[in-house]
Amino acid sequence: MPDRSVALVTFTDDGYFPLMEEMVRSFRRFPGAADVDVCVFHVGLSEERRARLPDLVERHVEPDWPEDRDFLRGQPDRRKAFAVPPFIPEIFPGYDVYLWIDADCWVADWEGVALAIDTAREDGALAIAATVDRAYGDGAPGVKLRWIADRPAPPKMWMYKHARHILSPAEARAIAHKPILNTGVWALPAGAPHWAAWAGYARRFWDARAIVGDQIALNLAIWRDGPAVRILPAACNWLMAQALPMWDPDVRRLLEPQPPYRPISVAHLTEFKAERLDRSLTLAFPVKGGGVYHRTPRYDPDLDTPDFDS
Repeated sequence: MPDRSVALVTFTDDGYFPLMEEMVRSFRRFPGAADVDVCVFHVGLSEERRARLPDLVERHVEPDWPEDRDFLRGQPDRRKAFAVPPFIPEIFPGYDVYLWIDADCWVADWEGVALAIDTAREDGALAIAATVDRAYGDGAPGVKLRWIADRPAPPKMWMYKHARHILSPAEARAIAHKPILNTGVWALPAGAPHWAAWAGYARRFWDARAIVGDQIALNLAIWRDGPAVRILPAACNWLMAQALPMWDPDVRRLLEPQPPYRPISVAHLTEFKAERLDRSLTLAFPVKGGGVYHRTPRYDPDLDTPDFDS
């Protein structure tokens, strides 16, 4: 059994390996990470990359499908990233709290990471951020407005669309407008009831012969079954495609682009497909005090090296 009580868990395949490595290194540089084991489940890694894992993480595994079903065995292995998360305590047993961070994220400030871990441990709740914030320019991701002959039509709702795989129209409508909890970053105690509820909804999707991602199954578990959830500030999982953070050159940190300009804790590269593949591509980040700064949205060890307070 591990000596340490917290595990950081993530997923990678060959395509995500450079991002995963950057995420882990961005996490490791903080003093608070010294008490956390890094655990990775992976599929389809080259022999060269598999050989690098022991120097990067404490534990790694190429998991089987959670259940022996013909439907699951017929899926591409990369879809295990959608199926495995509800079963993490079985794959990496022995920890008190599991912290998940997507491979296409990187840790810019420790405060939000500590908040997620401490909230899960102290409240026994799921600590997770939603896909809404005052600074996100497009409002709530997952809601697409439509117009027919210059008249508004009923919007397309991400929650409703995916819930309809397993719920009746009335049941899906009842949770359609709930905020989407983004599974890019979250923390959850090992013994919490959320795991069983989450796995239960995953199985219902498999019964319907659908793999639609771990995010919808977790959202249904929270909004329908009601286990405790604590919604974290968006800075704990900042969706950079919704609003680029502000860059503070004096302290070399990413900040929220609206007052009070608090530090971004975890930067999430959702939708930045080209930039995720090519770190030479830059974006124009607004600078505190005016102007723009062109930099990669990915972790840059030569640039993102703030002084640590602890």
